[in-house]
Amino acid sequence: MLIAYVDDAGDVQTLKSGSNIQPILAFVCVIVDQSKLAKLTEDFLTLKEHHFRGRLTTGPHRLGNILTEIKGAELRTMVRESSRKRRSALLYLRDIMNMLEGIDARVIGRVWVKVPDEPLDGLAMNTYSIQWICEMFQRYLEKKGERGIVVIDSNNPGVNARVSHSIFTQKFQYSGDCYDRILDMPTFGGSQNHAGLQIADTVASGIVVPMAGRSYCADHVEGSHVHESYDKISDWLGETLRHRQYRYREEGSWNGGLVVSDPVGRKHSGHLFKRSVAAAPTIASLATGFGR
Repeated sequence: MLIAYVDDAGDVQTLKSGSNIQPILAFVCVIVDQSKLAKLTEDFLTLKEHHFRGRLTTGPHRLGNILTEIKGAELRTMVRESSRKRRSALLYLRDIMNMLEGIDARVIGRVWVKVPDEPLDGLAMNTYSIQWICEMFQRYLEKKGERGIVVIDSNNPGVNARVSHSIFTQKFQYSGDCYDRILDMPTFGGSQNHAGLQIADTVASGIVVPMAGRSYCADHVEGSHVHESYDKISDWLGETLRHRQYRYREEGSWNGGLVVSDPVGRKHSGHLFKRSVAAAPTIASLATGFGR
């Protein structure tokens, strides 16, 4: 069985000219084989202990360290600060991606570039994004001959219910189940006890959002959300992230992966990785492992 862990990054605030509002809204899904969940959780705790030991509890039970979350938003803030903090954040993010690579986890998601001064329909974007993620997850389950479940980071109960209902209507429609390999409606979980949700937050907020901000918004947005230091995230991690995507080819076109909707610059989804291709030799030379 496969588990799709989903988290969102950004917000639905209108992007006002001259303001420091996040210009990106992203919904990111990390797909994990349930048989590797114990290893993933153990390795994730080890990473936390290695990189953020001072933040963790000192109680007798190591598993309590899952309760201390290292948020992706905090990591991207560290990237903007001193060189020491930047390196610490990048090393942690690198090890997270290496960990996902080690268990052959896959990443899919929808990334939305905000149009300045244009209000967003947050519920519609949320609903559409989760439906799309379920569709891509269904495709991946078909390819693997597996069944799966979807676990989404719990947010607003009212929004959660509407999003889940949109999947319900597609699973039980008269014409047939669109997601017959997904066992039930999405489950909304508290991230403090899900390593998968915490990792999805790290990928969404700590990697995808800052990369997208630089790639799609730097020419029309100013402020911390398009900080030049975020280029380091793409340099270090973009190529690994690109290869972790689940994509499939159909009727001559590539589908899935991280799909970016950019009504401002009309740049394609591959533009998300524009720096990573040039930086590939540097990435290949980076040290790997927890202790370096």
